[in-house]
Amino acid sequence: MKAFGLEGLRIASFGRLNRAWAAGATRAGLANSMVERSTTTGILLIQVGVLGLGAWMAGQHRITIGTLVSFQALLLLLSNNLLYVMQYMPSLIQARGAMSRIEELLAIEPQIQENPASIEVPAEIGAIEFRNVAFGYSDDKQILHGVSLSIPPGASAAFVGGSGSGKSTMLNLLLRFYDPDSGSIMAGGCDIRDYSLISWRRRLGTVFQESLLFNQSLLENIRMARPDARDEEIYDAARDAEIHSFIETLPEGYAMSVGERGGRLSGGQRQRVSIARAILRNPAVLVLDEATSALDPGTESAINATLARLAAGRTSISVTHRLAGAAAADIIFVFDRGQVVESGSHTELLARGGHYAALWQKQQGFEISDDGSSATIEPGRLAEIPLLSTLPLPYLAEIAPLFRSETFREGDDIVVEGDSSGSFYIVVRGRVEVLRSKALRGHVRVAVLEDGDYFGEIALLTGSPRTATVRALTVSTCIALDKEAFDAFLTRSPWLKEQISQVANERLQKNAAGA
Repeated sequence: MKAFGLEGLRIASFGRLNRAWAAGATRAGLANSMVERSTTTGILLIQVGVLGLGAWMAGQHRITIGTLVSFQALLLLLSNNLLYVMQYMPSLIQARGAMSRIEELLAIEPQIQENPASIEVPAEIGAIEFRNVAFGYSDDKQILHGVSLSIPPGASAAFVGGSGSGKSTMLNLLLRFYDPDSGSIMAGGCDIRDYSLISWRRRLGTVFQESLLFNQSLLENIRMARPDARDEEIYDAARDAEIHSFIETLPEGYAMSVGERGGRLSGGQRQRVSIARAILRNPAVLVLDEATSALDPGTESAINATLARLAAGRTSISVTHRLAGAAAADIIFVFDRGQVVESGSHTELLARGGHYAALWQKQQGFEISDDGSSATIEPGRLAEIPLLSTLPLPYLAEIAPLFRSETFREGDDIVVEGDSSGSFYIVVRGRVEVLRSKALRGHVRVAVLEDGDYFGEIALLTGSPRTATVRALTVSTCIALDKEAFDAFLTRSPWLKEQISQVANERLQKNAAGA
């Protein structure tokens, strides 16, 4: 077999496992069918044999016809019962195999081991400090590189930065889903690894991007945070999360089942139930991991106001890629490539004109409807796109209305590799991934784009086929400029067409050099 390096070995290993699984599944299916068919065939043969022998014996006056009929009826009854048992036998064998897999899973030792001499978390947690923390999900890829930061008690902190910068990894370490490879995380003057897991996590209230709701009643979904909570405490938490009034309007009230994954509730309602669950713990630290990024602007604004009110008097730590939600934080930590490159308040960071200011500017200049279905761009924002940066403002003001709005659901393909469409897209709100097909590897993610990022310049300029697939990771609102509309605009002025052509050639040469 030809070697393709480490990736080739992994693919070859997967191929062997896949073929072995297919062979095993084929044998299992054949055995399953044979058990049922052979049992049915055997029972029918026995019945025919017994009936034939009984008829001969009745003809020889050795038994009566009544005896034959009675024996045959008893045989049919026993045969049917045996057939039912044999029909369920393959399912019982499969269930036994599945149970063995479950037992193997339950027998796996967690990576996070509790210190035998662990202590309870003190009443006052105090400042949370990351001291020279380094971490990687695998030995060959380090995510965090010696991160050090301090969050004062009662302060609101925000971790911001591009996708893959390490901000969500920081929360994973704080929640002790993982432990640092080196360095330490301090709270209450003690390394959090010295606290018992239960007592540490009880002091944290967490709201994730995806609401983790179960197909149970609203009351039980909220109660999961504290199984011993009284109903009145649950009602108070729901009031704090501003969901109590809505629940009271439901015919079943708190007894209403939310459906699988909370499917009977809207996105905002699911998040408010998650907030109520977090608040029920009365946490010392409120942890928010992209808690509103999947919501429409109107719902996001309302929930951000609720979270700001509930965070008062608590230490709160939020991770977000949308800087408008981080602007009110007491301290903002800006991450880039696994390191903190800036920290300070929103005003301080903008005044420095550094990494944060660039991220902030990238997300400005858009207007989006409350339901997130439509968006527009300001002419001045177009000047920050290299393709259009040389055009005077009056021309940009004519181009801005040519953009149309499109909304994509999670998993939708915005453009497909090889497609000949020539639209240029700007992500106004949401997250999308850029995928390229690789030999023997399928689609490989090469980038993640967020609010303010754009793609499709080359397709707009040349109409050439797409070189990558772009797929929505969350509900995403984009604005698109079609090649036909852009070309029609350029025909108005020879000078304008020449200007754009010059910029286009520079961009094409730059892309060719980068490739």
